[in-house]
Amino acid sequence: MWLRKKRLPEQLTTNGYGASIPATTGEINEDDFLSCDQRKLYIVCDGSGDDEIAELVIEEVANHISKPDSLGDAHLQLVSAIETVNSVLYQTQQKYTSTIVAILFFESAAVVASVGNSRCYLLRGTQLRQLTKDHMLATHLANMGAVTEQEAKQRWGKTLSRGLGWSSGCHVDSLIVPVYSDDTFLLCSDGVSDVIDIDLLRAWLTFGQKSCMRIIDAARSSARNDDDVTAVVIRVSAL
Repeated sequence: MWLRKKRLPEQLTTNGYGASIPATTGEINEDDFLSCDQRKLYIVCDGSGDDEIAELVIEEVANHISKPDSLGDAHLQLVSAIETVNSVLYQTQQKYTSTIVAILFFESAAVVASVGNSRCYLLRGTQLRQLTKDHMLATHLANMGAVTEQEAKQRWGKTLSRGLGWSSGCHVDSLIVPVYSDDTFLLCSDGVSDVIDIDLLRAWLTFGQKSCMRIIDAARSSARNDDDVTAVVIRVSAL
């Protein structure tokens, strides 16, 4: 059963801690992140086609978001900003693409939006839950019944089924999450989620300000990791 706590008042504070490092096999980092406590906006992107694409996506999404005046406005702004950036990437015709996972807090709730396989987790009490779904071709085909899940994974592996810049229109997954005091959110690229299991993530997220670097260090030191590693940890508390 999902743990319930006393609701926060309308005013809450969020404190984010982020880090991103390149894969051990290279010097170029195609990931990037934004951790902005003042705007209560946090983003992780994993770009492809150019090492500055993730940075560009984050900058453009942030530029299209102003201070929301309601939870509905926050939801509309975040999703619309991502859709707009998708169109910009598609129109370049340069095969630039990126994943994105973003969270925008408003009063006692948070809007979570994603495209691709960068993830958002929520730690509440001792329970860690993945809030986003990975947009993977193998999972999509297996759910359609075209092939078994094992066959799909063997053939298509980490191939995405959805990403920014793929088409003129992009479906953005989004949800609104009630927020409670002492909640901890994690945004991360697949360089983290592919190599750290959920039990270890849960353990690292209890280390406060040190959580982010513990997760980054664990992912980068994994023998299975050949990808860039990015994480943003957000802790929520009442004013």
